[in-house]
Amino acid sequence: MMEAIQDLSMETGEMQVVLSALRRVRERIREVSETHRPLFGGEHFLTGKE
Repeated sequence: MMEAIQDLSMETGEMQVVLSALRRVRERIREVSETHRPLFGGEHFLTGKE
């Protein structure tokens, strides 16, 4: 287990894949937060009774 941890660094291919995926997720979150429009005119319904 310790060998696997020691072999893991920011330069390994596996970490580059993880970092790339995180960058894509971050960009998607930023895009959604800038373009999101609330449903129902911004009103929030907590139960089916309202």
